[in-house]
Amino acid sequence: SSIEKMKSPDDIDLQRKAFAEFNLAFYKSLKKFGLPEGTIYYQYCPMAVGDKGAYWFSNWKEIKNPYFGEAMLGCGETSETFTY
Repeated sequence: SSIEKMKSPDDIDLQRKAFAEFNLAFYKSLKKFGLPEGTIYYQYCPMAVGDKGAYWFSNWKEIKNPYFGEAMLGCGETSETFTY
């Protein structure tokens, strides 16, 4: 259902909230099943989703915040690193 909400072309706030929900579900799957190989970074921004905070996954250690785009591209921190 989160993926369907992310398709909403008219509501960026709904998309961001759905993206945060998806990342929490994906985190649980990754913890349980892992990945075939590689490194992935689980990153966090405390100001995302109305200052409630939200996570995302990235292939890069450098923070590239998807919640705020260029306005706050470097806002966030790596919470966990997964290496397989």
